[in-house]
Amino acid sequence: SKDHVKLSWRPPKDTGGSDITGYVIEKRDKTHGGQWVPAVSFVPPTATEATVPKLIEGTAYEFRVMAENAQGLSEPLTTTRPVVAKSPYGTPGKPGQPEAVDHDRDFIKIKWEPPRNDGGSPITGYDIERRDTKSNRWVRVNKEPVRTPEYTDKDVTDGHQYEYRVVAKNAAGPSEPSMASKPIAAKPMKEKPKLHLDGLYGKGIRVRAGDPLNINI
Repeated sequence: SKDHVKLSWRPPKDTGGSDITGYVIEKRDKTHGGQWVPAVSFVPPTATEATVPKLIEGTAYEFRVMAENAQGLSEPLTTTRPVVAKSPYGTPGKPGQPEAVDHDRDFIKIKWEPPRNDGGSPITGYDIERRDTKSNRWVRVNKEPVRTPEYTDKDVTDGHQYEYRVVAKNAAGPSEPSMASKPIAAKPMKEKPKLHLDGLYGKGIRVRAGDPLNINI
């Protein structure tokens, strides 16, 4: 991974007539140069694998393993090529563009499609960013990672319009933000019809009994 590597080996066929007492593992920085230095504090004689910690991300290393008995150390077994400390996964692709599911004066609910490419590692959650259309600043609105591809924002101002975008996360890190949603207003999704009768105020309307009265809405 980006900060450690796991090594494995086979025990020596010839122990030199003395039991193996342990293994010595060393590392050497190939990117910045350096000498062989101890990589693991102690490896028991029964081990055939070990994890080397505290590596620097993006740095290439060589590793070597030596068996030890009462007579000393064996010839080293060295990795065939440098190993770069990096995550074995890629970051996810962009999630789909968020769209409104429901909204009212005090909430906006959105949904989106998960990324088509998860980078080889499962999506662990989403972050939701919001921008008031009167501002250029994006602000994260969720306190905890969102586990499903939908979110209800309850911290909205009545009548304001907002845009939303989504970031997916996996073991390698965050994706690029999704395309921003279309502006969504914090107002009822469906409202009662309104009659505009301003033009009739102060005017008398005469209708013959039994005839219909038509008013354009």
